[in-house]
Amino acid sequence: MASPTHPEQEPAAAAPGDSPFGAPEATGSPEVTEPAPATEAARVEEPRRIPSQEELERIAVDVRIRRRPRYGVFIVTGMVLAAIIGYLLATSVPQDQHVNWGSTVWVTTIGSAVLGVILGAGAGVFADWLSRRK
Repeated sequence: MASPTHPEQEPAAAAPGDSPFGAPEATGSPEVTEPAPATEAARVEEPRRIPSQEELERIAVDVRIRRRPRYGVFIVTGMVLAAIIGYLLATSVPQDQHVNWGSTVWVTTIGSAVLGVILGAGAGVFADWLSRRK
């Protein structure tokens, strides 16, 4: 089987500036480079063509802009309101009726906050649904 280069033939020597990676190799003589292209501001652009009224009416599309509710606001509002209500309800119970009153208050407050997150997210989805119906 013959190889692309025969052993008796030597491969051609590469030119001084050639590199297998496409970049010129560093040599002792400076290279001449082309000047940088003009910047965007220096270029003269063609004025844009203004479409006629008939063309605008032909390509115009009716659109409806819908404002989407921000779910994060609904979730945080529901969490804060439910946590405040849960805290007020938990602290309305007298302390002598519970062995560990402080834990009861915190568990009730945190549980109410989680419930408020779920209700706030549901209110956000409902508000989004209402905005689509119009």
